[in-house]
Amino acid sequence: MWNLRDARLVSVRILFLTYSVLLIGFFVFPNKPDYYEYFYWAVLPFGAILGPRAVRLLRRSRLFWWIAGYAAYTFLAGFWSQPFVVNDFLFHSRRIMYVLAFIFVTVALLEEYPEEFWSLLKVNILIGAITAVVGIVLWYRVHPFPETRLWTVGKFEAPIEAACGFGFFGLLAVNFAVQEGKVAIRVGLMVCAAVILALVILSQSRIGLISFSVAAMMLSLRRQPKGALLLLVVFLGALLGAWIFAPELWGHLTRGLPYRPAIWGAVLENALNAPVFGHGSLVDRTVVVPPNTFMHAHSPFLASFRDGGVIGLLLLTGMLGYAGVAAFGFRKGRQEVELLTFWVFLMLCILANTDRFFGRPSEIWMYFWLPMVFIMWREVQERSKK
Repeated sequence: MWNLRDARLVSVRILFLTYSVLLIGFFVFPNKPDYYEYFYWAVLPFGAILGPRAVRLLRRSRLFWWIAGYAAYTFLAGFWSQPFVVNDFLFHSRRIMYVLAFIFVTVALLEEYPEEFWSLLKVNILIGAITAVVGIVLWYRVHPFPETRLWTVGKFEAPIEAACGFGFFGLLAVNFAVQEGKVAIRVGLMVCAAVILALVILSQSRIGLISFSVAAMMLSLRRQPKGALLLLVVFLGALLGAWIFAPELWGHLTRGLPYRPAIWGAVLENALNAPVFGHGSLVDRTVVVPPNTFMHAHSPFLASFRDGGVIGLLLLTGMLGYAGVAAFGFRKGRQEVELLTFWVFLMLCILANTDRFFGRPSEIWMYFWLPMVFIMWREVQERSKK
């Protein structure tokens, strides 16, 4: 007869298949609504089934408790939003639940199938590189190359987010390449990284380009100093090529940041009207800087201050700061992924672009939440040895 353990093992096996499609679907799903629906029906239920087991594992991770505290406060901050709309609050609550479920199922897979999980990420690197090539070819068949900003295929709606999402898998390619002993596989991974770098450059996202380049250089210097020199040559060659052969593209890459300071000033001014507890998690994110209206704060720190006041800001700062300290502490010894490098990458991605962290499946799940899960999982492993 079946027992609960048998049911859990079957659930994890099915989850590995559905989760694989979720990661692969990050690149290949044609639109966001279909991607959301897939997550709701094929992955989210396992978050409820495997959640208790994941929490028992994650309780050994201090970072998990930082995240849980930040999530709890973000949830509570919805109650003092004005106006308080029940439907908005329910949607807000579900977005927090989605992220926690993603964390739980990822941890469950890392526990049961660690080797297969890292192999799955390598498959996704290849799919990401293929998607990048297809996106570049299809876009520039009908748009001037290279000065037109690339909007790649699929469900990606914002070049900056796409650059960070693709950049995460490009950085993974570099990470695995510097560890790989077989020359053919190493070359293949670096080709994938180069293709993804091309997409990041053509997206004209300085945030994506800086995040990927700094983290990749940092990773290579730690593992392969000679490889870091080669990577630097490739990167500088790409920039030199843009400057010489594509001055329009170079102009887009080096344009100033005229709007960010004005956006941040407007958000800060608004946040100071409710400095302790904030305006609540349901407030409108849009920022008006006449004559323009922007979608969000372009700073997670200011967004947390706006929504949750000083308390929310301190919780976010503590969560991210502890993640960095933990990643730094794991810098010695063999790692599947160089945690400190990925922490630097996620910090560079979010500093001048992100608003709220809790939402439906999107790019931020890849470049922010997956690295955070990696750090939590390493904490679990280290504490299990003691």
